[in-house]
Amino acid sequence: MLAAAVRHLVGKGSGAALPGTVEIHLVNVQPALPGDITRFVSREQVEGYHRDESAKELAEARALLDASGARYRCMPRWGRWPKRSLACASASAATRS
Repeated sequence: MLAAAVRHLVGKGSGAALPGTVEIHLVNVQPALPGDITRFVSREQVEGYHRDESAKELAEARALLDASGARYRCMPRWGRWPKRSLACASASAATRS
């Protein structure tokens, strides 16, 4: 789904305008693993799993943006992140105005 949004952005002809004009934030939120799993594996293993899954999800979108020359930042997150993402979006919008 993220790759489809990036394809739309780049495919609309705006790809030529992307390099240097905007920075795109690719956010992927992985759900928290159940306690039945996290009880038996280390925090580092859980974080590694989430990073790997996020990388898989972001790979196609990153490739499209790399090809377009656009600036972007990957923001992998996991757990109960929706409230934090809204706060992050609000803070980001406030710094731009």
